[in-house]
Amino acid sequence: MKTNWKWAACFCAACVMFTACDDDNSDIIPPTDEYELTGTISEDLTLEAGQNYTLSGGVHVTAGATLTIPAGVTITAVYDDVVDYILIEQGAKIDAQGTAENPIIMTSEHKEPTAWGGLHICGYAHTNVQGGTGSSEIGDATYGGENDADNSGILRYIRLEYTGYAFDEEHESNGISFYGVGNGTTVDHCQVYMGADDGFEFFGGSVNVKYLVATDCEDDSFDWTEGWNGKGQFLVATQSDGSEGDCLMECDNNGTNAELTPIGKCYLDWKQWRCTRCTFACRNAS
Repeated sequence: MKTNWKWAACFCAACVMFTACDDDNSDIIPPTDEYELTGTISEDLTLEAGQNYTLSGGVHVTAGATLTIPAGVTITAVYDDVVDYILIEQGAKIDAQGTAENPIIMTSEHKEPTAWGGLHICGYAHTNVQGGTGSSEIGDATYGGENDADNSGILRYIRLEYTGYAFDEEHESNGISFYGVGNGTTVDHCQVYMGADDGFEFFGGSVNVKYLVATDCEDDSFDWTEGWNGKGQFLVATQSDGSEGDCLMECDNNGTNAELTPIGKCYLDWKQWRCTRCTFACRNAS
């Protein structure tokens, strides 16, 4: 997929140039030689503004805890045989607020797609999978419920690079995966750069998003399923000449049964889409 957006260049440039300034350093990780993030976070934790951290293995933030990431923080996944990812479980929150001048960067030591597992958020909003709940593709965390106003926190001015770790052909990690995330969650000004799978994927939920950029992702730029009914505005996808890519958007109500409820309804401002060289794969969405 290749897209040509007349207004995308400036917006993408701003996102790519996301590069921290927060004086609230309460609950800072105790200083170590490498400022490592690893294991389970079961209590509120605030990272140090402007600091570089390493990410080792799967980091789970559990119910009742909030992971706060100030502007200017860089998190770099260790490149080894262990998948690195951040997962916000049901009842937990992430408060990651960068700025245009000092974004939050999540990247890898290995500067190629598939290097690490990305960011995953599980909420209590609806999904139309059988039984009303599911398990995340990475981390095996429960998601789904009946609270479409659920709040999983804030994502703002974040760039994720080189995601897409693959366990097998059926289980690959996106840049950001939203599992049953509610519309009490704030998501804006986020970019996924050179991911091996999708840029942003929604599994049910009602989260609203705006100002998202997917750059040179090797599968779909935006993908939703399981009855996502949030709103999307100012969504941009670009593909460089020679880069791989599948669909601008892959949309289905449910990949196995189009009649399952809630029915996915996509509230997109189509006037924002100025696409001349892309592929749509919209199935059973209304």
